[in-house]
Amino acid sequence: RAVRAQAPKRLIVALPVGPADTCRELEEDEGAEVVCLQSIPTGQFGSVGQWYDDFSQVETELCREILVRGRRVGR
Repeated sequence: RAVRAQAPKRLIVALPVGPADTCRELEEDEGAEVVCLQSIPTGQFGSVGQWYDDFSQVETELCREILVRGRRVGR
């Protein structure tokens, strides 16, 4: 909703895994284009981490480094 309030031309929500009803709500209620690699029946979803073999935490500094590298590549 915060992004929608900025009046983007398109709103694309991309997620690796998500509950089916949430994906549907984002499309129908929020008007977003949803790209979800694995849509899980809502009653089976639980949490994102349960769908990964390794969902360990990533240190903040590593995230910053990856974002900086991504900016350089995107130029």
